[in-house]
Amino acid sequence: MQFSDLSFKTKDGRGIQTELIGNVYSEGKRRAIQLNIRDLTERRKFERELQDTQKLESLRLLAGGVAHDFNNLLTGILGNASLVYSEIPVDNPLRTRLRAIVSASERAADLTRRRCGRDPVEDSGARCPKGRRRGVVGRSILRWGGR
Repeated sequence: MQFSDLSFKTKDGRGIQTELIGNVYSEGKRRAIQLNIRDLTERRKFERELQDTQKLESLRLLAGGVAHDFNNLLTGILGNASLVYSEIPVDNPLRTRLRAIVSASERAADLTRRRCGRDPVEDSGARCPKGRRRGVVGRSILRWGGR
């Protein structure tokens, strides 16, 4: 017989989690019962910590994926705004609006980079996919000189 997750209090008042395993042995006409009680407190604590770590890892992966997808969207916005900006005349009033689009996109890209920067999760060895490298968005920032 086996009973898992039995809780007891020690003499000093600490709560412990245990497992009870019982075996019956026969030796001739005599029968013996052996009971083993195993303290599972540290094991259960480790299992909870492992689950918490796995949850954090899942959140990190999700956030990294969202940041990567967002960065891809910004790349399209910045690339198209760059093309239109370079094709329209200098005196066209739409250039001001395009500059605002690019400025907002640059701020969004910067926010994404900062969110994927150094933090406690990353310090544990985790990395934000492509968030730390200067990708297409970083290279696509318009240089407002020229036309």
